[in-house]
Amino acid sequence: MWSFARSRGWGRRTLATITLGALAASCSASGLSYVSHGDAAGESVYYAIPSGWQRFTVQQVFRSADPRASSTTLRQVEQSLWGNIIVGKHVAGLSAVSNGFSEGFPFGIVKAQALTSAEQDSFSLATLRTLILQQDPFNPSSSIDHFSVKAYQTFVRKGGFRGSEMTVEERVGTSSPIELEQIAEVNPSTTWAYVLGVGCDVACFARNAGVIDSIIRSFGVEATP
Repeated sequence: MWSFARSRGWGRRTLATITLGALAASCSASGLSYVSHGDAAGESVYYAIPSGWQRFTVQQVFRSADPRASSTTLRQVEQSLWGNIIVGKHVAGLSAVSNGFSEGFPFGIVKAQALTSAEQDSFSLATLRTLILQQDPFNPSSSIDHFSVKAYQTFVRKGGFRGSEMTVEERVGTSSPIELEQIAEVNPSTTWAYVLGVGCDVACFARNAGVIDSIIRSFGVEATP
C-alpha cells in the first residue's frame, strides 16, 4: 500500500511560497512543531506538525528494521534518502503503527530522495504520484488496488520546483478504504524528489481533515541561500 523505502532498497490549497523564517514564526505562534532538513542538493525541505504529534526519524525507521545497522551505514543512507514518519498521537514505537495508513489515527510519511540517472531520465508527474503509494492511482499496476482520486492539481513554484498535490481514496481487495492527502515536488535539475503524505482510514480522515490539510499546507522546498 505504501513504502518509506526506495524501490531499489529502502494538498496544499495555496501554492504561495512560504519562507523558512515565516514558517518558523507561524509555528511558534500556533503551537506547531517545525521540522526542516537540508540535503546534498543545497535545498531545504520543511513542514510543521501539531505539538501533540509524534515524529520518527529515518535512523529510527532503519534501526527498527535492522537493529544492527551501524551509524556509518545510516549516515551514508541519509546522503541520498532522508525522511520522517509522523503519527497523530503518542505511541510506544514504530511497531504500534505497522498498519500505516490503515490505522484509526493520522499517519504520515515525509521523504527527500536523490534520483538516480535512470530515474532522472524517466521522471514525470506520474512518478510524483507513486512516491508513497508505489503505483500511480490514475494507472494502477495492481488489479486488487482500487483508487478514487478526489482532488488533483499540478503546479510550478518559484525557483522552478514542479509538483502536484492530490487526495486519493484507496481500497485493497475487500479491506476498508484509506484516504491520503499528498504533496510532492521535484527540483529544477530533476536530481531530488520530495513528498509529504498524511492519511488514515476514511472515517479517521473525515474527523482529521482540517489538521491533515494544515500539515500539507506547511510543506515546502526551497534553495538554501
